[in-house]
Amino acid sequence: MASNLDFFVAFLLGILPGLAILWASLRRFDRPQVERTLFDDRRVFGSLAVGLIFGTVASIFTLSLPTGDLAAFAAAIAVSFVFEESFKLVWLNRKTYRGRFDTTFYGVPLGIGAAAS
Repeated sequence: MASNLDFFVAFLLGILPGLAILWASLRRFDRPQVERTLFDDRRVFGSLAVGLIFGTVASIFTLSLPTGDLAAFAAAIAVSFVFEESFKLVWLNRKTYRGRFDTTFYGVPLGIGAAAS
């Protein structure tokens, strides 16, 4: 049976590489490299949280798909890919993000959060 330490280590192995990639991706667009911040930190971490929650839901959805033979496996992979990418498209095409300069900065943590969970 898994202990709390096992879950904690699994959580760290999932989230720490994602946070490192997020930091490396966004650090050039924050102070002191630029005069003013090009994105809102609250929205970045909000998108990361939404990505983590959605990634968990998408993983459960992917595990529930049938994988009998090679064709069913390929179809399951395609369905899960379309499901995840359509969620990102819908999330970033909401009225609050549409046509803004900083939407790209909020798409990065959304994808990293989905991949980390």
